[in-house]
Amino acid sequence: MGERTPEEEAKELDRQTKWSDARLVEPLLFNFYHGLELLLKGFALWKSGSNPKLDHLLTVLLDSFMKEYPREVDLISAFQKYLANLQCRRC
Repeated sequence: MGERTPEEEAKELDRQTKWSDARLVEPLLFNFYHGLELLLKGFALWKSGSNPKLDHLLTVLLDSFMKEYPREVDLISAFQKYLANLQCRRC
C-alpha cells in the first residue's frame, strides 16, 4: 500500500475523530448556555405578563431573575453555579 496524500490523511483523521470530545464540547456548551438564557427569559416573561426588554447578557438576566424571584434560593444557587464566574464581557 502506498503513502496517503494529505487530503486522504485529513479525511481519515476527520473520520476517526468525528465524535471526539473536542468536537462535541463547543456545541454542547452553546446549547447549555442557550438553554439557561431561554429559561431565564421565560421566567421574566412569566412574571411580567407583558413583553419586557430581554437582553442576551446572561449576567443581566440572572440579576433580573434574582430581583424578581428572591425566594427561589435553590434556582438562584443553581444559576449562579454556572453564571456567576463568567469571564466574557458579552455573557
